[in-house]
Amino acid sequence: MTLFTNIWNADHEFSDGNIEIANTLSSLRKAYIETLVTGLSDSLAYPILLGFLYQIDASAKRSKPYPIVSQRQTINLDLSECETFIFIPSNRLIDDYTLKLYVSTESGDGESVDLTAYALKTELPDFDSFVTQESLVTALSDYALVSQLPDLSSYVSESELETALSNYVSVSQLPDLSSYVTESELATALSSVASFQNFIPSATSTTLESGKSYQSTASDLVFTLPSSPSIADVIKLATGDFSLLTRHGNALQRILNSNTFTVTGSNNGIMLKPYSSISLRFCGFNIWAAFDKTRTVNNFTPITQESTATKKNYTATAPVAAYGALISGIWNGVKSLGALANGYLSDATTGDILVTVSEPILLSQIRLCNGQANVGLGINDPYSVRDIKIYAGSTDTAEYLGVYTFSNTSAAEENKAITQNTAPSNTFLFRVNSVTPRIIGILELELWGKGATGGEVSVS
Repeated sequence: MTLFTNIWNADHEFSDGNIEIANTLSSLRKAYIETLVTGLSDSLAYPILLGFLYQIDASAKRSKPYPIVSQRQTINLDLSECETFIFIPSNRLIDDYTLKLYVSTESGDGESVDLTAYALKTELPDFDSFVTQESLVTALSDYALVSQLPDLSSYVSESELETALSNYVSVSQLPDLSSYVTESELATALSSVASFQNFIPSATSTTLESGKSYQSTASDLVFTLPSSPSIADVIKLATGDFSLLTRHGNALQRILNSNTFTVTGSNNGIMLKPYSSISLRFCGFNIWAAFDKTRTVNNFTPITQESTATKKNYTATAPVAAYGALISGIWNGVKSLGALANGYLSDATTGDILVTVSEPILLSQIRLCNGQANVGLGINDPYSVRDIKIYAGSTDTAEYLGVYTFSNTSAAEENKAITQNTAPSNTFLFRVNSVTPRIIGILELELWGKGATGGEVSVS
């Protein structure tokens, strides 16, 4: 008999996948298989694991995996009956290789075959670094199949990319995007502000019911929470271009707005500013917890104020230093002696006066004595028209109370009623505009208002 019978001789590479090899021998009793790999430049110097060979019998029973390496080897076969062999590659190589398989058995009478055809044990590769199929499957689980790799035909080299990007700005030149939102973030934010189709529109003040959503459609409305809600009751509120006051349902209730509680009292609560919304859930113990809040919702207490306006004491500074060191002369009660001995306002410029009142007030009126000081302090020469903008705070970002024109051209006093600030303040910014380029002065500036407490408390 022929000692070894060749059953496979073909070129192979990893991408060819599994190979099914038909068995041409009827009996494999005490059989051996010899492998020979050619075409790999380093196959003799370094054994390389190429894959695993299995025997498959007629009942689809599979033998243990036989590791196939890049050097010649002889393997004892497990199954005596075998219809096919399956070779499963496990290593991606740069070079193609030719895989040759030879099968041989001992003679039927038990005579041994010529052992010179077999490799010595010392010629076999070191299998200590080889792994089982299960270990290999686990190790390769994080790697993509060839069919899953992206098409790289449209990729460019680094130099091509550098050329293509030469007309673009660097990252350092991009605007600060920290305050921007993605489309999905915007959609999430807007989802909490309902489209109002499920909101009950209300143009009148009303007592709210649990489980309902309300939208104010008129200004200066007052909504009142239920007086005896159940735990987990929810009410949703929204407002258009109006502020909306929502009061507690009883004198013991409070609202947890962000991290701040409202003050107990049936007239206290929260103020929704234009285009804001909020959801309130009752938690028991007379506490409503706010969630899904958008835009500005402040805490609120009613404003308590004096019945009549009175003249208020104050001090002033000139942040722009346009009025000189003697600005204190504008509130000393001497109408023939004011500010501006060493300062002036030129054409189309402004000068700020920052006023601090001794108590929070609602400003009702200002009384101004104009004067000119280009000859000396206290000269009441004729003076042209000026405008004064007023803000209820220390900067021009505070509540704007309007602009007021004073047309008196001498030391005569002129009074202006002021659009009252909505929240009490003890600081006011007066922005004075000079119409003509001349040295001008303010001889006296009186503030009239009502002392007040309460109002909105900003909540972030």
